[in-house]
Amino acid sequence: MAHIDYTEDGKPFIRDDWHLEDVAQVCDQMDVTLTEDQMEDVLHDIVNGFDANHGISWDTFEYVIHQHKPVDKEVI
Repeated sequence: MAHIDYTEDGKPFIRDDWHLEDVAQVCDQMDVTLTEDQMEDVLHDIVNGFDANHGISWDTFEYVIHQHKPVDKEVI
């Protein structure tokens, strides 16, 4: 995930890319189905809540996906 990339003028920086496929992978592991729009919302929520002291991890994805998954309704 994290790697060194370079600006147009050749200066290095750290890049840590996450994609919709990453969201989909965690959804599969959690047995959660989200639409593509919902998965994009997950990425936005992760970015908006980003804290450099904690970074972004698979646990971050699980936490945010859990907030987006449909609530199971008990059938009576």
